Amino acid sequence: MKTIICFGIWILTSVMAGFAAKPVSLNSNFRGHGYEVVPIPVTWHTAKKMAEKKDGYLVSITSPEENEFVIQLIKNATNGEGADVWIGLTDEKLEGDWEWASGEKITFQNWAQGEPNNFAYAGLGGSENCVHTWKDGKWNDYAGDVRIPFIIEYDHEIEPDSDSKSSGVKPGVRLKK
Repeated sequence: MKTIICFGIWILTSVMAGFAAKPVSLNSNFRGHGYEVVPIPVTWHTAKKMAEKKDGYLVSITSPEENEFVIQLIKNATNGEGADVWIGLTDEKLEGDWEWASGEKITFQNWAQGEPNNFAYAGLGGSENCVHTWKDGKWNDYAGDVRIPFIIEYDHEIEPDSDSKSSGVKPGVRLKK
């Protein structure tokens, strides 16, 4: 039991250590969509609910360019360190049948070598039904009850922020055109 608790504390401190005390940028826009990095470590299902509550969804990465944008956004939010974050891909309904939580069609995949592998934890059988990005932008299937930060995607642009000037607008708020 001590080992599990120590491992959990190590994961939490490792995840949070990457996020800067004052992030450079937690939200930005790409091709007409808004993106918000949420540095709070939560489970995949909690992240999904939080995103939906803000009228967004866990990010759906549909191209190599979008993947690179997301990785750069994470690096910006962590002063270049990078971090593992939840994305909206899951195979909870049917093992091996991956789908975006947003309902978008899968047009791009960026699995790390040997992934997805549905790794078994503590003899429980395969329990990796959710996906996160590693720091290098590669994807890994992961147990959804692990707590890591996440990215919300919006179907509209949002007010970007920076460390030099706070907009005072909460992330997720539409830009007026």
